[in-house]
Amino acid sequence: MKALHLTAGQAKAICGLSAREHALQPVPLADGTFIISLSVLADPAHGKHTAILKSLPEINIPDSEARPDLYESDPVKIEAASWRTAEAAK
Repeated sequence: MKALHLTAGQAKAICGLSAREHALQPVPLADGTFIISLSVLADPAHGKHTAILKSLPEINIPDSEARPDLYESDPVKIEAASWRTAEAAK
């Protein structure tokens, strides 16, 4: 998946509510950095974070690293993750 790559400090700066019922929740990676979906750039609800978000580098990361909780040995979680990945690619 394509994502925005954040340091711990950047993740802390944007984490939480952006607007009513809209929040940013960066996902931690094993190396101590964070990612967040590119889709946040297109969501006007996160406008107050636009400058930070647009300055972040884009990375390609395997879904299994982005959401390791979904890639346990549970076939239902694996199927759900595959479906979400396919939907996001459309």
